[in-house]
Amino acid sequence: MFFRKAQHLTLYFIKKFYSVLVVLVIWDLAARLPWVNQYVFPPSSKIVIFWFSFVQSGEALISATLTTLRALAGLSLAIFAGISLGLVMGKYRTVDWFFRPLISIGFPVPKIALLPLFIHWFGVFNQGKIAMIFVDCFFPIVIYTYHGVKGVNMEIIWSALSKGVKGKRLMWKVLLPHAMPQIYDGIQLGIVISLLIAFVSEMVSGGGGLGHLMISSFRYMDTLKAFAALITIAIIGYVFTKVGLLIRNKLLFWHIEE
Repeated sequence: MFFRKAQHLTLYFIKKFYSVLVVLVIWDLAARLPWVNQYVFPPSSKIVIFWFSFVQSGEALISATLTTLRALAGLSLAIFAGISLGLVMGKYRTVDWFFRPLISIGFPVPKIALLPLFIHWFGVFNQGKIAMIFVDCFFPIVIYTYHGVKGVNMEIIWSALSKGVKGKRLMWKVLLPHAMPQIYDGIQLGIVISLLIAFVSEMVSGGGGLGHLMISSFRYMDTLKAFAALITIAIIGYVFTKVGLLIRNKLLFWHIEE
């Protein structure tokens, strides 16, 4: 019975990730060519084997936990602030009039370029990185929330108003639930951005985490550890995305994708 379950699990894994396996095989063969320097471009099989020892040593868990907590902290703040502002902008014209130019100007700015300023203000450890993640995730969540509110069918709003639903009740009972599909799209984007910014900010400013581990490993020509850190952040990103989709499907089961 156990062997049969393991066989089914293996077949499922191969069917699910066959393209990744093909790339890894090609990578491994290419890295073993005579003219390829394996210190610079190690075979994928060596990287995978090293990754398991990297996880067992506990070093992966420590660095991954630090990166993940920073990403979650910045993302959580951005979700709270972004949804709140997006709702208010979508409902009140005066707020929309004031904040829209700021959002329009701030959104296309490559926020990672502000990292030296955030380091100067908050330091190289958690505060600066969380602030950087917050700013980067904030803009897409605000924009998705705003357009979600603006996209609510007016007949639904008129129906609620006719029943005496006004003010904050209209916002929380009508606008927020019907804008949730678009809001959740912004959160999904924020998940990816939060991990990306956490990783890059650790590469640039240090302070521990997977990004710092990767860049310091490259400096000391420990290529296997650098690739192991990269694999770890990729797995975390994949898990975060899948969990986010699972939560979306549970909460928004009523929403039909067009």
